[in-house]
Amino acid sequence: MTSDRSGRRPLRRLMALLRPHRSAFLSAVAATVVGQVATVGTAVATAWLAGQVLAGRAVAGLDLDGPARWVLLALAVGVTVVAVATWWEMLVAHDLAYRVLADLRVVVYDRLRRIVPARDRPERSGDLATTAMTDVESLEWLYAHVIAQTIGAGMVLVGGSAALAAIRPDLLLVLLPAALLVLTVPWWWKRTADRQGEELRTRGAALGADVVDLLQGLPELTAAGALDRRRAELGAATAKLTALSRRTAGRAGREVAATDLLVSLAGAGALLIIALDPAGVPPQWVPVVLVLTGTVLAPAAAVAGTLQQAGSLRAAVSRILDVLDTPDTVPAAPATVARTPVSRPGEPVVTLTGVRFGYRPGRPVLDGIDLRVHRGETVALVGRSGGGKSTVVALLQRFFDPDAGRIDLLGTDLRAVPDEQLRRRVAVVGQDVQIFAGTLRENVGLAVPDAPDAALRSALTTARAVDLLDRPGRWGAVIGERGARLSGGERARLAVARALAVGADLLVLDEAVANLDAHTERALHEALAVGAADRATVVVAHRPSAILRADRVVVLDSGRVVADGPPGALLAAGGPLADLLTVGDQDDRSDR
Repeated sequence: MTSDRSGRRPLRRLMALLRPHRSAFLSAVAATVVGQVATVGTAVATAWLAGQVLAGRAVAGLDLDGPARWVLLALAVGVTVVAVATWWEMLVAHDLAYRVLADLRVVVYDRLRRIVPARDRPERSGDLATTAMTDVESLEWLYAHVIAQTIGAGMVLVGGSAALAAIRPDLLLVLLPAALLVLTVPWWWKRTADRQGEELRTRGAALGADVVDLLQGLPELTAAGALDRRRAELGAATAKLTALSRRTAGRAGREVAATDLLVSLAGAGALLIIALDPAGVPPQWVPVVLVLTGTVLAPAAAVAGTLQQAGSLRAAVSRILDVLDTPDTVPAAPATVARTPVSRPGEPVVTLTGVRFGYRPGRPVLDGIDLRVHRGETVALVGRSGGGKSTVVALLQRFFDPDAGRIDLLGTDLRAVPDEQLRRRVAVVGQDVQIFAGTLRENVGLAVPDAPDAALRSALTTARAVDLLDRPGRWGAVIGERGARLSGGERARLAVARALAVGADLLVLDEAVANLDAHTERALHEALAVGAADRATVVVAHRPSAILRADRVVVLDSGRVVADGPPGALLAAGGPLADLLTVGDQDDRSDR
């Protein structure tokens, strides 16, 4: 399913996800129709037998060689069919729904990967989690119930109307208007339902995001003495959401009452028509007419009942389509120009030529950057905060494309490099690394899950993190959510090992050693130097110790390169690097 702005109705766009599951969908519809028809049939058969009794025929006196025999047989078969069809419908419909939702989640996850991060659309992780999980999950009700039941209700209504017309045509004067009114009940409160649904989704998403913030910031909130205040705010938000849910339930209750009233009035209307002209319907057929009227309207009433949640559904669909219709932060490389980078002797691994970029129009963060990094070279990218270092790292990962200029990876324009190739060629380790709630092996081999243990062990050894294998369970040791069972230094070294396991042509360390002590940092740099000849390395750092180990230092200031050369030469010449290191050395001394 691709996103578009073609103007098609939102629900119709989501129906496209049913196409790969056409056979399961048709099976669910068939089970629904068979079950509803069998339900009507058993009810009518029971009513016919009751009518015979009302006509003065004792059950024992019924002619079992006549119609009664076939009615009793139909009743027995109908009950069995209802049971089997209901079981089959529940099985197939829910299996279909979960398969479709799995497809939709893949589509949503793929879109999130292409639109996050965005320049001008900051999103809270709780909001995105709500869209990816809760909003998608709410569509289960649509795929499992609404569609098949609506089709079944339509077919039962047509067949039941034909049966009532055969008994007495003027009964349709009651049935058809009642069916129309029953199906329109959800639209009587549509504006209220839409408003409540949108508000429920918005408040629910905000509450979810607040809970995520609370859990992630629990240590900081506790240290600041702000935990009680934040809990009170969450309590107030929960109370408002609860009150809104009560109002939504009240509106849904009024819809149910209106639907039941219409069905009851339809039965009363049919009885009135018969009473005004008793000769038109034999007495023994009166129960059949009443039951047929109710059972024909029952599927329509069930559809109206499921549509009570249409407001929440439309809100969820709107949020999902909002994600699907958001343009890519960076467009995928067209198949016609996509190229696989090939390493050539003497050619820079990465080249930035006249790169300009800004998060807001007219406010460039990078203003004409030129930079080359060759294989075997370690370049330290330094500068004051806000100078553009992190933006360079983001561009190297192609989270964004330059506004002007170009970036080449092994001589290939980065915009023409397929995404899977880019992730194999460029490995980045940041200061705030994400460690997942899995095993040690799953975290180290995140980008290369099929890598042999020996290769992953080598990466751990180089990253000075092989001691992690001493934990109980070795490769199967559980790391804990966000690396809760690791120290800050262990998390940093594990992240470096994860990047080394990729075997990328370009390794970027963005303040990756900031959480390491001086001894571990020195050991890690010495280990990284062993394999440095096979790759290009860019180090973003503030520590003088990390900067001075580089082969070259590039100083950024206000988005421009103001110094570029070996650290010794730049220090001897004085200027920007000397100023930065003087400040950095003072900071290091004050830290000590």
